[in-house]
Amino acid sequence: MGQIKEQKTKKKRYRLYGALVLLLGLAIIVLSFLILFHTQAIEVEGNEYSSKEEIVQLIKKDKYSFNTVYVWVKYMAGKGEKIPCLEKMEVRIRRPWILQVKVKEKPIYGYREGKDGYDYFDGDGYLIHQDAKQIEKVPVFEGVEWKEMKLYEKVKTDKDQLFEKMLQVSGEMKERELYPQKIKGEDNRISLLLGTVWVQLGSSATAEQIAQIPPILEKLGDQSGTLHLENYEKNSKIITFRIGELPEEVKNTE
Repeated sequence: MGQIKEQKTKKKRYRLYGALVLLLGLAIIVLSFLILFHTQAIEVEGNEYSSKEEIVQLIKKDKYSFNTVYVWVKYMAGKGEKIPCLEKMEVRIRRPWILQVKVKEKPIYGYREGKDGYDYFDGDGYLIHQDAKQIEKVPVFEGVEWKEMKLYEKVKTDKDQLFEKMLQVSGEMKERELYPQKIKGEDNRISLLLGTVWVQLGSSATAEQIAQIPPILEKLGDQSGTLHLENYEKNSKIITFRIGELPEEVKNTE
């Protein structure tokens, strides 16, 4: 009987020892995982106007962001946050301790010049960026009164419908790789400045009207003046160019 009890005791010890070894092994694996995949750096690519620091801080806001695998899985599952000025944000593990973030920013459709710099908005009329520097190939919007400007919120004006139409015109211009310096709304009519050519689109400002601009500019060469497209319609193909005719506001900037 004593020998049987001793054998049972040994088996219990072996089992306990085996369990301890297993737990120790698991602890070593977990610890190694946490150390190896501990976030030490976050790299950001694709940002031109958005802040790298803001993107990094957004990721770090999660209390478990110290682990690169956790962050990667979170964004792969579509649970990760992104700042409102981004269309897309992808996260991958470049090295076990380095996260690589690739972003695609929303295109900027226009800006207004404020007291402290420039306020930039997207195609939906949201304020997506504020900067002391002027971004190239972005038109200034004039002719509406700005009521409220809050970052990442909808821009409010005294003529919201006109503002939306100006955004549509800016989008049509971008599609054709045309970059006006200015888009102006006045009395529900839209005009824009392309180099030294003042283009009047009128109240309709259709895509068909805008499609006429590139071939006309090519023919005009270096001539300056006003291009009248306000009467161009499906049933009336009237286009007039008046050489040297420019608004005073444009003449004063030449």
